[in-house]
Amino acid sequence: GMLADRSPFAERAVQVPFMGEPAPFPLGAHRLAAVLNVPTVFACAVLDGLGYTIHFEPMEVTTDAAYADREQLIAAQAAEFARHLERRARDYPLNWFNFYDFWRGAASSSFAPTGAPDEGA
Repeated sequence: GMLADRSPFAERAVQVPFMGEPAPFPLGAHRLAAVLNVPTVFACAVLDGLGYTIHFEPMEVTTDAAYADREQLIAAQAAEFARHLERRARDYPLNWFNFYDFWRGAASSSFAPTGAPDEGA
């Protein structure tokens, strides 16, 4: 598995709606799935009071003739991932956290939201 909501490297990302604001999501995991032509699955573990519950949810966006442009497919997969993450983060608000300002991305971490170097934004 690969994390699709964060990256330890400055990599290309796409801005997609998340919790009512545009947020940067890295493209690496989605790009790899598109290149390998494999399905993607959203997975998370949440602490629900009785212990951890693990959720696996198939992603609806797959390689398809409707996505002639691979970059369009990759961006659609990132947006689909963000929708799954938002639903779980709203259901379990104390289970998703970051040690940096997620919405600012590059200004607060090594993660560059547009793939461009951090310019002190």
